[in-house]
Amino acid sequence: MERRHGKPVDPRQFKQRDLADLERGVDANRERAAAFRERESVAADACPVCDADERTVVRTMFGYDYAQCADCTHVYLTERPTEAALLDYFEENEDLADLYTDERQRAYRREHITEPKFDFVLDHVDRTDGRWLDVGCGMGESVDYLRERGWDAEGLEPSEDCVRAARETLGIDLHQQSLDAYAADQPAGSFDVASLFGILVLTPDPVSQLRHVRHLLRDDGFVAVGDGHYDSVSSLVHRAFPDRALRHSIPPVGLHQFTGESIERMFEAAGFEGVATWHFGLDVYEFLTHLRLELDGFGDTDLYDYLMDHLNEFQGVVDEDERSDYVVVVARCD
Repeated sequence: MERRHGKPVDPRQFKQRDLADLERGVDANRERAAAFRERESVAADACPVCDADERTVVRTMFGYDYAQCADCTHVYLTERPTEAALLDYFEENEDLADLYTDERQRAYRREHITEPKFDFVLDHVDRTDGRWLDVGCGMGESVDYLRERGWDAEGLEPSEDCVRAARETLGIDLHQQSLDAYAADQPAGSFDVASLFGILVLTPDPVSQLRHVRHLLRDDGFVAVGDGHYDSVSSLVHRAFPDRALRHSIPPVGLHQFTGESIERMFEAAGFEGVATWHFGLDVYEFLTHLRLELDGFGDTDLYDYLMDHLNEFQGVVDEDERSDYVVVVARCD
């Protein structure tokens, strides 16, 4: 399997809101976790990847426990919102559309985050056109880009505000449906490629979601998944400062964190074989934001400015060690 490491990025270009008020961001995550206590929840008694029940709690954050499976090493919430509660949240969430419609941030995200991920996938599929389904596509930047590259691309997005923003900003009509509902209405083998970036971490049953994708793909099709990586420096930061988290995997919406082994087991269970992986992330940024939260005035020091100016060099060491908080995997139908 081919392995790639590192992707230069400047979080100051697309994290302005967080950087302007870190405490507000942490408080918002804490309040969301508390609000979900009013919604219906279910206990996760077994690993959602391999169904083993032996596990160890590895982190408690905002009152929620994450456990690591003793068999496949997958990390997951021991108590999670129901699928209905999660779907309601994503359909109603207005912050998603606000994130994508800020013109400056949207342009930076497209050039430095969206397009590189899809270029990586395009480098590892054996065709230059066909049908592509992007699941959880936000405001549809990915669909727009893929169409520019000559693909017949469709997007699924549960957020009503994102669907509206895609239509008004890009002139793109997205399907406001869950993957389960969409797959039930489509014939088998309808697509050549499917992508799920930042999606499986939000779904109660990631293996089931990949099986829906396998149904939608041709027998020689490809899938690309990008999600939170547990064996990362960001996870170490969260374990050190569990109630000060801003990003990476925040309960109870962030249901999972994947490991290399759990990703491999998940793909195998759904009928896929890995082709390429790409490790990159914002672990050093995560560490620096926590230092700002813990050390009064640290954000105003020359040391902080120096570390932020050389962020990609430090992050490159983490990525090469495959301890980054994000991993992209391209796989083919087995």
